[in-house]
Order: sequence, then C-alpha cells, then structure tokens
Amino acid sequence: MRPLLLLLCLVARASAAPPEPSIDVVAAPPIETAPAGGLDPDVVARLDAVDQAIGTSPLDALVDRVLVLYESDDPFSRAQREAARPRSVELLGRIGERARTAGDLVTAARAFDARRTISGGGRDPQLAQVLTAWAERDAKASPGRALYLARRARAADPGDSRAADLDDDLGKNHRVWPGRLAIVAGFVALAVGIYARSRVSAIEEDLAMHARPGDQVESALAERDRYDAIGTGLIIAAPVISFGGVLLMWSGKPSYSPTSPAELPALGGR
Repeated sequence: MRPLLLLLCLVARASAAPPEPSIDVVAAPPIETAPAGGLDPDVVARLDAVDQAIGTSPLDALVDRVLVLYESDDPFSRAQREAARPRSVELLGRIGERARTAGDLVTAARAFDARRTISGGGRDPQLAQVLTAWAERDAKASPGRALYLARRARAADPGDSRAADLDDDLGKNHRVWPGRLAIVAGFVALAVGIYARSRVSAIEEDLAMHARPGDQVESALAERDRYDAIGTGLIIAAPVISFGGVLLMWSGKPSYSPTSPAELPALGGR
C-alpha cells in the first residue's frame, strides 16, 4: 500500500513551484512537459480504466492507479497534475464511497484522504465519518492509532461531534478531577487534624487552670482522648490522601500517543 506521505510532499512541492513547461535537451528542441490538451493519452487511458473498473476491480489498487500522477516526481507528471485534478478528485470520491458502502473503511479512508489532499485540504465530512468509524473500531485494540484517526477526523470536519467525543475520550486524563479532589481532601484532613490537636491542648490547659468535680474531669479527659485520636489520625492520613491523589492523576494519563496507521501515514503536523 503506497504511503500518502509522499503524496503530500509532492503536492506541497508542486504548489510551491510551478511545473516546468518544457525540458531542455542537448542538441535537440525542448520537450513540452504537457500536451496542448493538458493530459497525455496514457494518463487519460489510465483514468478511463479506473473509471470502468470501479465496479469490478479491487478498490485499493484503483486508489494507487489514480495516485500515480501525484506520486511521481518527474516533470511530466508535475505538469499534468492540475489538468488531472478534477477527474482524480471525482474518481477518488467514487472509490471511497463504494469502499465505505462495502464496509472497507481503510480503503475508503485512503481514497477520501487522498481526495482531500489533492483538493488542497478543507472540510470533508465524508472523510471525517470514515476516519471516526475506523477509530471507533480500533479504539480498544489500538488506542494510539484510534486517537490519531479521531484527531485527523476533527481536522477534516471540526463540527463532527462523534470525532470530538472520541478524541476527548481517548486523549484526556479522566482521573484528573478525582485526583484533585483527593489532594484537596488531604489538605482538609490536615486542617481538621490540626484543629483537633489544638482542642486537646485547650482541654488540658482548662483542666490545669480550673478545679472540677471528678465526673467532669473524666468527661473532659474522654473528650480530650477523642480529639487526640481524631487529630493524630487525620494528621497521619492527610499526606497519604494527598499523595494518593497525585498518584491517581498520574495513573490516569494515557499510556499511548497519537500514532499514524501504516495504511494512512501522517500527512501533516498536528
């Protein structure tokens, strides 16, 4: 399966520099890189063959045949790309639609992605839908690949809610807020523990300053012991709770990164 990364590089190069109208030959007249009609007969014949074979031949091979002109870096191919663009875009769209109908998500994605690249980018809901379906299918087995596909789908159609939801689900740390709450709970526990310990000191000072009947002394001592147990426990538990929150947040970070599938190499930085 031919990588589309090469396609992007060639299209970008072609857009940066206009194709050469002719090639100089030693001791001979210059050779025109494109005929007057815009396309060589062999290019027209190849596109005609693809057109006729869409209903019968393997669709993946047809995508490769359409892209021959855009993967070749010779001056003749570069000079004919613009003339071939409308029909190439139309053929890739038909191939992609037929592949999607047949349930071949990978070929449909290749065709639609190539169509979008040749067209110069822009919004493409069909591509976004296919990439999202592919990402949903592979989300459990290959979350990194699914994340890449979901983000590429969002680039193709920023309004696609399925792609956005999948991107958020795969790319976000879902334990951030529970972890933050645990950290806050640790600080609250520390504050309550310090308060409880202050109550122990207050009760002991009060008993030392004022004479009280035996039953009141026993009640105050029991209250002091309760505050002492609560305060000591919370002060010990506070750092454990907060550290646990930090670990919870860290454990929720995705262990994968967006990874382009071999069938659909990255066509641009994201």
